[in-house]
Amino acid sequence: MVTPRTVVGVVGNVISAFLFLSPIKDYGMPFVNQNSILVVTINGAGLLIVLIYLGIFIFYAPPKRRRRVFKWLVPEFVYFGIVVLGTMLAIPEHKMAMNRPYRAVVVGIICDIYNVIMYSSPLFIVRKVIKTKSVKYMPPFTIVLANFMNSCCWTAYALLGKVDYFILISKGLGSFFGLV
Repeated sequence: MVTPRTVVGVVGNVISAFLFLSPIKDYGMPFVNQNSILVVTINGAGLLIVLIYLGIFIFYAPPKRRRRVFKWLVPEFVYFGIVVLGTMLAIPEHKMAMNRPYRAVVVGIICDIYNVIMYSSPLFIVRKVIKTKSVKYMPPFTIVLANFMNSCCWTAYALLGKVDYFILISKGLGSFFGLV
């Protein structure tokens, strides 16, 4: 039976795919929460799209810019590996918090922090636009609109069925930031 939450989740996947094509990334892993297939599918697709973007850039970039990208990428992959290994090895699978596996709580908090940073980042540009009285620094409207629609859709998804506070917090704030 198709529920409203599933329909909104599928629409969220489509909108998120367009958002990832802008390019912006997000992560989600099935070994943290097995009941998150809709979140995992779009995050996997987003990761693949971003890796393709990076591959194209690295292939065509001059050596100096390649090194600069790797200076950021290597620590990011190391950090990602530490989070994955740390949650898998240090947190027992059966340990629960907030009626959820503790792994999901820890990773949910980490993801919320980075999602809020990602969704609030255009606000720093708005400040620059107000200071300089020039819109040349503004991101394209399509990216802002895709961010807003993506956040609204995933906020609805988080509220339908069993409330997912981790999606609700970051996407709810993302909706608010997008509206601003």
